Parts: sequence; structure tokens; C-alpha cells
Amino acid sequence: MSDEIVFTRTVSAFTVKDDGSSYNQHFHTDLWIVDADGTNQRRLTGDPYWSSELPDLNQSPEWSPDGTQIVFYHADPAVGGAVRVTTPAGGLGSVVATPPSAPSTYPGRRPAA
Repeated sequence: MSDEIVFTRTVSAFTVKDDGSSYNQHFHTDLWIVDADGTNQRRLTGDPYWSSELPDLNQSPEWSPDGTQIVFYHADPAVGGAVRVTTPAGGLGSVVATPPSAPSTYPGRRPAA
């Protein structure tokens, strides 16, 4: 298996009232993975047909030291924020922490000693 890079991609859209008086911005951030040579790009999180008016954010991905898992921050206004772990196969994985200050809390990895 080649080296892989995990990154985020944000998609945003605007909706404007018919009379032009106001607008809403909708955005969605997903985790993606790509081989180090730029090939085999694929989405790890999210719905490819996303159309929600609520933002869904998957941010700050970090590889586990052994390269088998990815930890990231997931924020969804409907359910709150959480630190989650998934695999390179994708999906939202499992919740490992729900910090009291979740909107401003992002995972980090402590370097090996």
C-alpha cells in the first residue's frame, strides 16, 4: 500500500430569498484521502448527495501513529460536536470524546517519546 494523505474539502452554497432581501450560506466539510502520488482520491465522510441546510463539519484529521485509524473533530448542529475515530475505509466511525467545549476543541496527536 502506498502512503496516503488525509485532508478536508468544504463545499458551500448560497440560497437567496425570492425578493433578494436576504441569503443563507450552507456548507459541508468532509474528510478525503488520496495516495501520496495524487491518485485514488476518495471521500471518507459525508453524503455525496448532501442537501442539508445545516452545516456538517468534519475537521482536523490526524493519522494514528500506526496508520490504521484517523481521528477527527465532527460538528453537527443537530447533535453537537465530538471527537471521532474512523478507518481509511471511511465513515463517521465511533465517538471517542464529547468535550464540554466541543465547538472549539480539535484533536491533536502527541508525538512518540
